[in-house]
Amino acid sequence: AAAAATVTPAVADDDKEATLASFARPGDERHSGNCADLTGYNVKRDEFDPEYDVDAELPLAEMEFRDSDTELDRKLKLHMLGIYTHRLTERIRRKQFIIDRGLLNVKRQQGLERKRTPQERDLHGAVRVFARFLEPNEYEIMLEGLAAESRIRNRIAELKEYRRMGIHTLSEGELYDAEKRRRVAECARLQALDMPAGKNNVRT
Repeated sequence: AAAAATVTPAVADDDKEATLASFARPGDERHSGNCADLTGYNVKRDEFDPEYDVDAELPLAEMEFRDSDTELDRKLKLHMLGIYTHRLTERIRRKQFIIDRGLLNVKRQQGLERKRTPQERDLHGAVRVFARFLEPNEYEIMLEGLAAESRIRNRIAELKEYRRMGIHTLSEGELYDAEKRRRVAECARLQALDMPAGKNNVRT
């Protein structure tokens, strides 16, 4: 009994330290750059406003176990508790993903987004759902690989267009691209000039 008495406080202290360590701290580098107005994340409270699946608690708001409950009632209520636990676990997982990946740093994320080409942005938007299955470096490697594949495919399409147009050298291809851009810009300019006239005709 004496040994148990000496061990119990130590275990309790360890649990207390682990709990305190899990609390959000303003000095945590994962929270740097957080803008609460944009992310909704309160660093001191370690929670989002609103939280993911904010209505998860509603089904349990008025539920209570009574002595008059039948076995079926108890099973249903326990099942509801299991569903709530699953939803709560998913909420915690999503919050940790955002924090651990540095997604709270809005300015940094915006800077990374500006560095990407329009094609890379579209690609990132299409595959970001897979980020939760990979480590950060693995996801970046995958994203760069897909971006490289997209660039290669686009280049192949350009070379095929050169061949269709009878172009045989890269210098001729550059001249063709410059002329193509000039024609596109000229068409856009002419369309912009025609638009006001078209609107006036419609009004009259």
